[in-house]
Amino acid sequence: MTVLNGIDSPSEYTYKVNLPAGGAIKKTEQGGVMVFDRSGGFIGGFAPPWAVDNSGKSVPTDYDVRGNQV
Repeated sequence: MTVLNGIDSPSEYTYKVNLPAGGAIKKTEQGGVMVFDRSGGFIGGFAPPWAVDNSGKSVPTDYDVRGNQV
């Protein structure tokens, strides 16, 4: 879980995924991310992102996949 501590917090965070050789990271239609090994077997993932501000109001969030980074 990533917690933003205030208005000066970064607007983007990068999470490096230790992909096996030939593995892949794919974003799902629901907004989550799935990680696969070279044979297409599921090996992990990220649930769809969510965030709320300090008043409890939902804040738009999403993942970008760039190589082995989410």
